[in-house]
Amino acid sequence: MTQVKYRQGQEFQAKIVALMLRDPAFLVSYWDVLDPRFFSFDTLSLLARETIKYFEKYGKIPTVEAMMSEMEEYIFRNRLHDEREEIINTVDYCFRVPLDDGNYIKDKTITFGKTMALKRATSEVVDILESEDESRYDEIPNMMHHALSAGMTLHQKNFDFNAFLKKIPGPEPTHKRGKKDRN
Repeated sequence: MTQVKYRQGQEFQAKIVALMLRDPAFLVSYWDVLDPRFFSFDTLSLLARETIKYFEKYGKIPTVEAMMSEMEEYIFRNRLHDEREEIINTVDYCFRVPLDDGNYIKDKTITFGKTMALKRATSEVVDILESEDESRYDEIPNMMHHALSAGMTLHQKNFDFNAFLKKIPGPEPTHKRGKKDRN
């Protein structure tokens, strides 16, 4: 599956990073749909990736000073001296930009992430079905459950996918997969 990017502009994407840097609840609750590869702009993708790495290492979001320090080290390590000004200015901007439309940004970001999780899972399911590898069929419900729960808070994730499947109208199976009907 081709990597799909956010369609919104740089300002919108910068506000996603700003929320990641300034709203711990956003990062904690929705980390599973905040994929740095979704960003269309390299600097914002870098900041998203480094914010997630920092959070995984220290269990909290970085302060402006910590993020500046992390970026300076990253610039030095990767010899990105020509990009230094853009990276540092973007960090500064993400910590200053007003987030009056933060709830809107969150909603659009979460919806996009959920959609991508479902598309990825659907593609993987199709691959399994096309391979006709019956030994992998049991993986499908868990894959779909994981995709359907993407972008949900922990409270919302108490969702029984198998119970959900049983509620879908359709014919009841008359025999188990692989067993011949003996009538």
